[in-house]
Amino acid sequence: MSRTKGLLIASALVVLSFVKVEAQVRTDQISRGGQWLSWTQKEKITYVSGFLDGYLIGTYHLCDAADKLFKVRDPRSVTGKAIPGAEASALCFASRNDYSKEYSTGVMDFSPYVGIITEFYTKHSDYDAVPFAELMLFLGDGKCGSAEDLYQQALKGELHRAR
Repeated sequence: MSRTKGLLIASALVVLSFVKVEAQVRTDQISRGGQWLSWTQKEKITYVSGFLDGYLIGTYHLCDAADKLFKVRDPRSVTGKAIPGAEASALCFASRNDYSKEYSTGVMDFSPYVGIITEFYTKHSDYDAVPFAELMLFLGDGKCGSAEDLYQQALKGELHRAR
């Protein structure tokens, strides 16, 4: 066997050994914070934009289904008669999270959420297993407005690490 051919085979075996090790990493072993911090600003903004689009679409479908499943009843009535004109979807929409930080500069801007999540994972690496989707749920209006607020929720056990 020629020396070049031997080097090629040895190199291929080394590469394959790394590929095999890489394939053994389970998804539950990937740090959510590490993944987030490895992304570019554009990738983070794309994630937040997609999350908010999905959240809004999901909420719309859920609240639409509420009208088909539930009648809004008058709690003051002994008989529990339905309130004319009241829709379950209106109550559903009223209880959803709003994310108005994206409009705080007058244009659609997702960087406030990106900044808070980035700061949280940077300053509190002991909570890097908390999924970013969960952080986004806590960043709705009237909930957490900063990385420090998220950290306080984590200390209370309100944020859950992925398993």
